Amino acid sequence: MQKIRRQEQGHEYAQARLIALGAPLPRAGCDPACWLREALAAVEARNVRHRGAHRFVFRLGSRREREQIKLGFSPLQPYPKQVDPEPIRV
Repeated sequence: MQKIRRQEQGHEYAQARLIALGAPLPRAGCDPACWLREALAAVEARNVRHRGAHRFVFRLGSRREREQIKLGFSPLQPYPKQVDPEPIRV
């Protein structure tokens, strides 16, 4: 929504999406932040808070201590290799 408030590159697409959802067209000379508030209210948008998209886990301690810490992932297995079956001869 920052794109719309600051009229940054790509704001036209974001505005078009809101208009397609039922937001009113922006009036000429209207403050973009004001229009955005009205548009979000018109489409009954709401904020959804979340804890973030990425989570990282790092082992702490010496190398020996880090190697002993289990992170919940199974150890990597070698890539399974199979010999192609012999073709069937007719």
